[in-house]
Amino acid sequence: MLYPRVQIVSVKGQVVLPADARAALGMTPGTAIMVIPNLVRKQVVIVPLAEENPVERGYGLLAGKTPSLTKQLLQEKIREAALEKKKYGVLRSG
Repeated sequence: MLYPRVQIVSVKGQVVLPADARAALGMTPGTAIMVIPNLVRKQVVIVPLAEENPVERGYGLLAGKTPSLTKQLLQEKIREAALEKKKYGVLRSG
């Protein structure tokens, strides 16, 4: 059974969540949490978020849906090099 405890806020603003509370909520290192301040009640509510990291979930979300900026830049540099070669007869370095 979990019991209320007094925890101290560190100089850095950190608070240690008791191990039994973390275990009961399925919180592991790296678990994202939402901190909800309630100014009327002078409370802070901590809510663990889904186990899936939202940043990792979004990785690759736009893959193949937008043009590659790297490819566009490379094509632009190739065009610039061709124009430079045509204008000067050689490629200038730098």
